Amino acid sequence: MIYLVQSWASAESRFGRAVAKELAAITNNTLVLGGSHDVSLLRDLQELCGTAEVFKTSTTLTRDARGGPPGSSRAVSQDREPVLRAHEISRLETTTGQALLLAGNLPPVLVELPPLTEHPDWPTIQQEIHTIRTHADTTRAAALAEPNEPADPPPNPWDVLSARAEVDCWARSGGARRRWLR
Repeated sequence: MIYLVQSWASAESRFGRAVAKELAAITNNTLVLGGSHDVSLLRDLQELCGTAEVFKTSTTLTRDARGGPPGSSRAVSQDREPVLRAHEISRLETTTGQALLLAGNLPPVLVELPPLTEHPDWPTIQQEIHTIRTHADTTRAAALAEPNEPADPPPNPWDVLSARAEVDCWARSGGARRRWLR
């Protein structure tokens, strides 16, 4: 099953909090674009990205009170830090197609999505977008024209057009270019 949500709040609004939470729990692959300001969602994504072991070195300089040569000591500490912080996820660069991919049990990956406008099927996709927008405009106009009587909806373009076109585009383009985070 493939589903898309503009924000997690929209999923909760549409399906209810319990169903949205269950949907999140059973989702195996997640592709996240930047721009979200949902602090709770960003924290959850940060946690899903996991942590990485880091080593920090600190140096302390000392001065001999009797005028002797200065001394120094060095210490190395081990710590764990988030692979990606919430604010970094929020600031993913959407204009270059940057996205965070969380796929199964694999490490998180920053990917660059190829521009859809460069895909060979772009003219067909543009036509489908035009058809869907025309359908939405017609439906909206019909609803506004006769508010007391339900209007017969125009034919649904999704009966003819398929979201499979997007999946086909993805598959034929070879997917996204990847950069592992861990």
